[in-house]
Amino acid sequence: MTFVWRDYQNIAKHLNSVALAPGCVNVEAAHRSSVSRHYYAMYHTASNYAVAKLGYVLPSTNIRHKSLKDFYLNYPDDKVRGISYKFLRDVGADLRSCLSLRVKADYHSSFNKAGRLNSQVAMRVERVLVLIS
Repeated sequence: MTFVWRDYQNIAKHLNSVALAPGCVNVEAAHRSSVSRHYYAMYHTASNYAVAKLGYVLPSTNIRHKSLKDFYLNYPDDKVRGISYKFLRDVGADLRSCLSLRVKADYHSSFNKAGRLNSQVAMRVERVLVLIS
């Protein structure tokens, strides 16, 4: 059975609600984990979409996140058919923004305004998942 990466979004939402609940023992940890799960829901869904629908080939190196982001950011319009793929470039912009926040959540000791940033990530992830559905 194949894992449904979008399920990470449900976990992220749950972690966010835990962070907002009265008496939460570690609000920051819940927000940080939520940001990370939101990002990975988006990253893996966007990666699978790019491979299946756009001909993207996953690199075998450790630059997968940058490569996927750049693939979407640089996706060309089809000028012959008059088709704009701006929405794919929007996916790339959201990947770029959320990757930066995910790295901060996972690796930086100082992660100010974690709750607000978590909300921004959640909004961007939701938009991407709708765009590539």
